[in-house]
Amino acid sequence: MCGRYSMSTKDLGEVLELLEVLQKPTESSQYLPRYNVAPTQAAWIVRDQHGERDFCTARWGFRTKKGRLLVNMKSETIYRFRHDTFKQTRCVVAADGFYEWTGPKGNKSPLFFQPADSGLLRMGGVWEEGEDGVRHFVVLTAEANELIAPTHSRMPVLLAPDDVDAWLRGSVPEARALMLPAPNDALRVTALQKHVNNVRNDGPECHDPADAP
Repeated sequence: MCGRYSMSTKDLGEVLELLEVLQKPTESSQYLPRYNVAPTQAAWIVRDQHGERDFCTARWGFRTKKGRLLVNMKSETIYRFRHDTFKQTRCVVAADGFYEWTGPKGNKSPLFFQPADSGLLRMGGVWEEGEDGVRHFVVLTAEANELIAPTHSRMPVLLAPDDVDAWLRGSVPEARALMLPAPNDALRVTALQKHVNNVRNDGPECHDPADAP
């Protein structure tokens, strides 16, 4: 967890307002609603730039020295393995929900976890400048809360709006104190049809409920 997520809010202005980003991003022409963001793809993060929130693109995943792709890292161990990154380049990964799967191997059905208030999720992450000269990010995970635990043992670190500044610019102890399971009532879950199972599908049908005709 998390291996796929959604950032489908169509209005960039609404996104910037919710994330309290004051300046329109230089890459704003690239903004499109996404329903099925997958590892290695470009997505949107919020990072700190000289005391201001910067909304920019980055590719999902770090490559290890052996070439393995990391898309998530445990919050309990990030400081040990990526000390400087956690200290200097924390970020917020913007999303409006994330997916998990349930059922037998080969016939898994997706579940969509989204904010209970239908707003945005602010997933805690870290970013680095890759050897390819491109920004890359990973999502940090915490132990699952009671809502997610029946499906997966981990969940993204979810930040409250009031905690974003502390996450982006606070001390290491301040940031580490925020890496907790989200409250059980922070999310709601919807069983979906299987459109999102195919990474090539990236339209509104990915959100179709399982009981829809």
